[in-house]
Amino acid sequence: MKGKFLRFGMLFVMLGIVALVYCGRDSDAAVANKKTVKLGTSYRISSSGAKFSSSDTDTAYVDADGLVTAKKIGTATIKVKNGTKTTKQKLTVKANAKKKRSIKVSTGEINIIRVQALPDTSTTTNETGESEVKDVVTVSVEIKNVSKNKSGKIILNVKVDGISCRLESSGLGAGDSKTLTKTVNMTLSEEYDSAMVTPVDLTVYSNKMYTKYFYEKDETKFYYGTKDTKAPVISGFVGKNSYNQDMPFMVVYSDDINYNYFKYVKATDDRDTKVKLTVDTSKVNFKKAGKYKITYKAVDKAGNVAEKTAKIQVRKTKDIDRYADQVLSGIIKKDWSDFKKAVAIYNYTRRHISYVGYSNKSSWEKEAAQGIAYGKGDCFTYYAVARALLTRAGIPNIKVTRYRGAGHHWWNMVYVKGGWYHYDCGPRPGGGRFCLLTDDQLTAYSRSHGNKYIWNYKVIPKSPKKKLTSVF
Repeated sequence: MKGKFLRFGMLFVMLGIVALVYCGRDSDAAVANKKTVKLGTSYRISSSGAKFSSSDTDTAYVDADGLVTAKKIGTATIKVKNGTKTTKQKLTVKANAKKKRSIKVSTGEINIIRVQALPDTSTTTNETGESEVKDVVTVSVEIKNVSKNKSGKIILNVKVDGISCRLESSGLGAGDSKTLTKTVNMTLSEEYDSAMVTPVDLTVYSNKMYTKYFYEKDETKFYYGTKDTKAPVISGFVGKNSYNQDMPFMVVYSDDINYNYFKYVKATDDRDTKVKLTVDTSKVNFKKAGKYKITYKAVDKAGNVAEKTAKIQVRKTKDIDRYADQVLSGIIKKDWSDFKKAVAIYNYTRRHISYVGYSNKSSWEKEAAQGIAYGKGDCFTYYAVARALLTRAGIPNIKVTRYRGAGHHWWNMVYVKGGWYHYDCGPRPGGGRFCLLTDDQLTAYSRSHGNKYIWNYKVIPKSPKKKLTSVF
């Protein structure tokens, strides 16, 4: 190619381009003393002329231009030294998704040392068998792994005068350097040609994950290096865990158009932080009271789909619900937590009902209305009034009865703070408050008081171990 040569400009110094991209924003921004980021993300500490270091490069790596990459869950201290002034930032790295792994080598630890682009010609054979001479540019990039760990595959995408060029390495040992080359077909003039090499993105595979740095956006993203084939998991009030015996946990009033179907159901994924979750209620007749099935559907970013059904109870507003509204308006506030509401309902029911030893057990709704109106009854009345108020307040609750022992006894279990707790508003001869107790608490009381509380442990949901309130 006599008479032809390349005028490099930015082509000649890709390392300079990289540094320009790294240092282009907020050059004098202050350094926060504390920062929390998610695993695999990056952020920039900008300070003109400063030197940066990390107390733990396995947890967080900071390059010479202040780009910090979170590599592993944990903590590290990022030091910024600017002349005689030193600033320290405590960095906490939290999980990005349920099972997202750490990375060994980040994109910031693969340094571009040298760039060359050499003009040349190549001879090829066309379709007619004739030889053709083509102009080409051989792009040569030397990279170095400044990490103390071996990297996996490295991919550097650049553009040479707008023509895409992919440079690739199968891996690079700790502290090692390697030169990557690629030939790009171009048209060069007889006099000279000017070409520009622009970095697009840098990908580094490590520990079954990979990070990708986008130069133009100055942004790092964290990906899995293997295909996602696992569907999300839908949990909460779904399947058999959406009802107990004949009682669905979710009660929807026919006139409640704002019912939150996702309060007790969620979707998680082993890779995605957020999962799209929808619910299909098309088979529910909201004008007719009864039990219905609804279907939840979760889809992750890879398109994997999970579906779960749940039972709900559609309830039409009755007199007992209107009575409950009157009571609730005086004892709770809408912005209270379910726990606080449940305690207020317990206190009202316990104080309002006087124990007289008899009740109408043919219908819990009728007895709840009688209990609210006249303030007397037995254990069934306490259970019924509590059920009416809890249900109208939107708090899941179920009926529990004595399984063995002398006489009948009724009480509630209530779902608050992510678990089912025992809830008996009636007075006991030995005293005590039975408001949101664990299985262990109620069993301990029962053993020391003639086994008054024995329920069907195989049918009734188990409570958490965490105590919310005291028996006494």
